[in-house]
Amino acid sequence: MQPSQPWRPVFIVGAPRSGTTLIQQLLSREVAIGPETHFVRNHWLRRRRYGDLRRAINWTRLKRDIVASDPFVDSGLDGSLFDTVERTYPAILRRWIEGYAHHQGLALMGEKTPNHAQSLELLSSWYPGARFVHVVRDPRAVVSSSLQTPWSTNDPAADANVWRSYVCSVRRAQPILGSRCLTIVYEDLVANPDDLLAQLAEFVGVEVSALEPGGAPVGVNLAREPWKAGSSLAVSAASVDKWATALTLNQVRSVEAVAGAEMQLWGYAPLTPLRDRIPAVLRHLGPLLAHQLVTTQRRIRL
Repeated sequence: MQPSQPWRPVFIVGAPRSGTTLIQQLLSREVAIGPETHFVRNHWLRRRRYGDLRRAINWTRLKRDIVASDPFVDSGLDGSLFDTVERTYPAILRRWIEGYAHHQGLALMGEKTPNHAQSLELLSSWYPGARFVHVVRDPRAVVSSSLQTPWSTNDPAADANVWRSYVCSVRRAQPILGSRCLTIVYEDLVANPDDLLAQLAEFVGVEVSALEPGGAPVGVNLAREPWKAGSSLAVSAASVDKWATALTLNQVRSVEAVAGAEMQLWGYAPLTPLRDRIPAVLRHLGPLLAHQLVTTQRRIRL
């Protein structure tokens, strides 16, 4: 008997506003990638509250929360999807992803939740055959875009720290993931789309000619997430340098103070001299340490 092949979904991750929705839309003709599940944050990290899923009352509570969540409702699926699933978190997420793919009539499938960038080791242990597409973008552009969304902290330094924590998590996971992780640099994608799309197509296992966004975004509820309205547009370099005029000098300095060391590791050069970033680092040190404590506690729970 031939051994069963490992399940090979594609997870798209990256800091918010880095271009993950663009990659989702580029793949949408061939790969079923539904609404962001936020499965780890909303369900796995609350597993102690749910308790032993072998108990009917705990299983019913978890299933009720998933089925009532916005991502599941937006998926267009029915709660009966979970009636026969094994009562484990990896099996539940897999059934959700497979159910959406069946609903879309596609054989290839995946999931896109930006904050799953902080859970790559976990997802890799759940699904040893999984592949990961990581999208990274200049943190100044990310912060500039984030400040236009309702979920921004409205603090450039704090938003920059979100970017820093996400890309740090991916960098730490790289030795474990190896060739199962493809990093797409947003600026390279818009500058040389043919080369990057060819890499993406080969990595996922589709024809490059299928990677074209168009029409209404797939797997996105624009009424709930209007900031994603431009994700189905053709790849364009128009947004690459918008941050340079959208952010003030002090905002740029704050972003670079928080993310400067990490952004250089990813190929982005700070404009602010190091001597001018140090005072800004000291100003933001308290909130950054508090955020780091929360991140460390989260990783312990994982």
